[in-house]
Order: sequence, then structure tokens, then C-alpha cells
Amino acid sequence: MRKVLFIILFLGTVVFFLPQIASFGFAKRQVEAHLAKQLGGEVKIEKLSLSWFSIQTCHKVQWIDPSNGITLFADQVAVLASLSDCLRFKEKPLNVQVTGAEMKSQAKFRFIKKKKKKDLELHFSPIVAKIENGTIAFQQMQIEINTSMKVTVRGQFDLKKHHMDITLGLPPQTLKKVFKEAKNLPDDFLLEIPISTKLNSKAFEKALIGFFLKNYATVTSLHK
Repeated sequence: MRKVLFIILFLGTVVFFLPQIASFGFAKRQVEAHLAKQLGGEVKIEKLSLSWFSIQTCHKVQWIDPSNGITLFADQVAVLASLSDCLRFKEKPLNVQVTGAEMKSQAKFRFIKKKKKKDLELHFSPIVAKIENGTIAFQQMQIEINTSMKVTVRGQFDLKKHHMDITLGLPPQTLKKVFKEAKNLPDDFLLEIPISTKLNSKAFEKALIGFFLKNYATVTSLHK
């Protein structure tokens, strides 16, 4: 009887601590491989913290996409769900929070790069998103570009269809850097630009340039 109780207790302890044990080996490699498959490129996680009942956390996450010259880093990616809910991600949405995110990308955007080629450095405010059926929908966040321009973004990325539906917001400080004619705008002004296109930098740039070509007169007369 004692042996049976011991075995039950031992198995119960192993099951209870299984997420913590798995965090250091097989599970971390599987999470890295799954993310790499979804995003392309290479994904590295310094530390993975799993729990049956609490949130799941990835610490010091790095995504490298050499084909597009992109490196994305985040201090922490937290999935606000129990481990059992995470394993059933195809059945229910998952809420995610990302903090300390920053990205470096080659300066391929003709619209915003300067004469001297300079890599883009983007710093993100905390990101709050929901993942469901291959779609990442995120609330409005702020992005600082090369410490000189700020924009806001909200919308969603469909990883299955490789499509984005977002709204880009340009505050007065950014508009003045792009268009000298845009002056005397109120501090709380925000030019919102809807963008629906393929999920890649060239398509994004084409859609952005297309918006300004179509609405140039309106944008440059905002100060009047």
C-alpha cells in the first residue's frame, strides 16, 4: 500500500512540475520550431516558463528573417492562458502581451530612408494582441522609428493568407518631417491611413505611397 501511495505521489509531483521541467528542453525547442515555421527564418528563446495554471512566458525572444533583413527582439512575450488552453490554441483565441520589443531592418523603404543608407530601428510600446486561427489582431500601439519619427498602428496580420489590414496613424511631428507644408497642426491631430495589402515590406510601401499620391493635396493643406 505504501508503494502504491508513493508511486501515486511521485507521479502527481512529476505531472505538477512537468511544465517547469519541459521548459528547459524539448518544449522550448518545439516552441522555437513552431514559431519559425509560422514566421519563417529562425527563432531563439533564452528562457521559457510554462505552468499548468498560470501564464506562459518567453523571455528574451529573437526572430531573425535573413531573406527580408529583419531582426526582431522582445524582452518578454506572455501568453495569458493556462498550458491546457495553449495546447488547444486551434479551438480558442489566445491573448498575448509583448514588452520591450524592437526591430532592426535594412533600409529598403524609399519613402522614409535618407540619402545615406541607414538601417531602420523600430522601438515598440507594449503590444496587446489576440491570436486566433492564424490571425494576429493587435490594439493600437506606438512605434518609434530611428528615434526621430513616431507612428501608431492597429489592425491585424493574417499569417495564413499573408495579408495585413492595419491603420497607420501619423502625428503632427511625423507629418512635418515628411511634408514641410504640414504646419500648425494641433498636438492631438492624427492622420489615419488604412492599409490592406500583402504581408511584406514592398507591398506595404506601395500601398503607403499610393495613399499619399492620391491624397497629397489633402495632406499638405491640413494646416490651413
